[in-house]
Amino acid sequence: GRLAAAYGRVVVTSEYSAGEFAGTEGDVRLVPLGVDLDTFNPQLGTPPADGVTHICYVGRMSHEKDPQLGVAAAVELHRRGVPVQLHMYGTGADEDELRLLAGDAPVIFHGFVAGRPEVSACFAGCHLSYSVSPHETFGLAVLEALASGTPVITADQGGARELVTADCGEYAVPTPEGIADATERLIGRLGPEIRSAARRRAESYSWANSVDAMLALHEEVATR
Repeated sequence: GRLAAAYGRVVVTSEYSAGEFAGTEGDVRLVPLGVDLDTFNPQLGTPPADGVTHICYVGRMSHEKDPQLGVAAAVELHRRGVPVQLHMYGTGADEDELRLLAGDAPVIFHGFVAGRPEVSACFAGCHLSYSVSPHETFGLAVLEALASGTPVITADQGGARELVTADCGEYAVPTPEGIADATERLIGRLGPEIRSAARRRAESYSWANSVDAMLALHEEVATR
């Protein structure tokens, strides 16, 4: 609290992050991050039409990102007989644990993805994306997926939840069963309309908007 009050402004990227400063004397301002709308775009991939719902997770495989929750949801969907395939893109300390957790469920570990256009192709080539951590302070991977035309499933709490609206994804209690339920709901809504809605949602979070907001904030502080 004392540290926040020592600064003229405290900038946060989400309402969830702003809650960390509740009760302090800090002047908290919300400036969301943005996404590169040229690099991340739906033209870079098309989900397969093979009767399987392809899901991607893109990010570090470490506890702070809760990849275990996504894998456990895929295991639950497999147990229910839902035809899905979870594609895990990235590396991290929890990879061996995640492989054990996946068991015989259709979870594929693709390893590190080198460039941002390649990441966009991973998103665009899947029907939906998992960003299910309830602890995200923002959720840049959510915006990257949406910009790639891919609807997102996230937890019903945390910063990522603020990015996912009903027309471009689903949110649920952060349990394997809750995420699996949300996945089944979203599968029933897949199609061109929701992919277009995902892209439109991302377009409201351009880096130009973020830069303009930060410059306005600097000007405000400078003219005090």
